[in-house]
Amino acid sequence: MMRSSPLRFTLALALLLALPAASAEADRLGTYRVKQAERRLPDRLQVSRSGIRAAQRRIGEKIQLPTPLLYSPELSKQYGLEVYLKLESSTAVGSFKIRGALNTVLSLKASDRKRGVVAASTGNHAQGVAWAARESGSATTIVMPEGASPLKTEKTRKLGATVLLAGSSYGKSVAIAEGIARQEGKTFISGYEDRRVVEGQGTIGKEILDQLPDVDWVIGALGGGGLMGGIASAGHRLARRPLYVGVQSANNAPMLEELRRDPAAPPRRKPVPVKHTIADGTLVTETPSAKMVDLLRSRMDLVVRVGERSTERAILTLLDRTGNRVEGAGALPLAGLEKALADLERPSLRGVARPKKVVLILSGGNIDQAKLDAIRRRHSAR
Repeated sequence: MMRSSPLRFTLALALLLALPAASAEADRLGTYRVKQAERRLPDRLQVSRSGIRAAQRRIGEKIQLPTPLLYSPELSKQYGLEVYLKLESSTAVGSFKIRGALNTVLSLKASDRKRGVVAASTGNHAQGVAWAARESGSATTIVMPEGASPLKTEKTRKLGATVLLAGSSYGKSVAIAEGIARQEGKTFISGYEDRRVVEGQGTIGKEILDQLPDVDWVIGALGGGGLMGGIASAGHRLARRPLYVGVQSANNAPMLEELRRDPAAPPRRKPVPVKHTIADGTLVTETPSAKMVDLLRSRMDLVVRVGERSTERAILTLLDRTGNRVEGAGALPLAGLEKALADLERPSLRGVARPKKVVLILSGGNIDQAKLDAIRRRHSAR
């Protein structure tokens, strides 16, 4: 009888011990239907298509709209369907956030604009608010977490904002910013929990429907819900509407967890464990509010949870194959498309048709060169 060598035994044991971790990782990834409520949910934010049209007129006087929607022959060939890229990374601040911020600032009374505005952000919302306030003659104070991207911090300062690095997390920075706004009588501009912000982001959805009326899926990053809540609202209750698909990092997916809960369950607010994610633009530190969850539940169709490796791979693919430089959140839609297509055979997605035309929203392009170089090194070593 053959005896196992100590080395062979050690390797077998290592593989056995790794199985639960690998299984747990696989369980965290996947494509999920949004659980619909049996009754009509209250629209606490009052987001509407008419409000989106008004936002489009308002911000169109300050920035060039629409942003480009480009067909990608490389990605279309790779995935066997028509892939289009919505270049929100091409805006003046390199992200979609300029839309919601500008719509909000322009909606303020002249007296409120004169007093100034305050916001909290990990970067892109900060730049959007700073740019909008500068164009409207308002003073701006931005509170950013202590570990915020140096690139985004410097860009925000160059736009004329007073930047305070305060708070060990985004949630704590929000609390500090809200306190400053109360004390100084200024307007606090939320990154997503504001009708004006959501309707500003919704102009992206309106443009997509105008540019590509027969689109089947619209895919975008999902963090606090402002981007996809607005975009999906543009198609809400239309006779012919695309599927709206949000994508979250497996390291930070509280919105997905809320959307998978029983819609009749009472709302909850609790801290979310913060793990590193390359898609830091979608990072949230507490469970989403009931008004954001209800908005997405009534308008979105699918949520995809993807891993860090696939998101990094999507960053490199978009750069190398399409020439588009995007940050982690901007690459989530491509990673989500790949995962969702692979999941279509699952019984839980029965009835979801394979799309013929897909729009990927490249929501931001603000990525440090050092971070991009590190990603390339990691993937070159594999």
